[in-house]
Amino acid sequence: MEPKFSQKIGQLGEQLACRYLEARGYKILVKNFRIPGGEIDLITQKNFCLTFFEIKTRQNNRFGEMEEAISKFQRNALMRAAHTYLDRQKSFSSQRTVHEVQFDMLAIEIKIISSKKTAYLKHYKNIFLE
Repeated sequence: MEPKFSQKIGQLGEQLACRYLEARGYKILVKNFRIPGGEIDLITQKNFCLTFFEIKTRQNNRFGEMEEAISKFQRNALMRAAHTYLDRQKSFSSQRTVHEVQFDMLAIEIKIISSKKTAYLKHYKNIFLE
């Protein structure tokens, strides 16, 4: 079965996100880490910081601004998934090479005009700090 157009846009967004992050020195550790009731799009490490990324890819703002796209429910699901990931890592390794953990979001807007694709990317750091 062929993926829906929105799924293709999401996959393109994740590919762009990986290229963007790798070009800035992030090491991609895990893509699409899933647990029941939660998912993290990308888990990366740069220096001693482990970053959990939410990737939001859209073609327009018809459903609202991407900056407002993470609901309280989704935030809690991301936190649960991150805790699970960290707990699993503790059991696999006695060495701690991570000193800091943060949650970031990459907002990607993809414009397609007569088969030409243009992407605009914005990196929001520490999205859960209030």
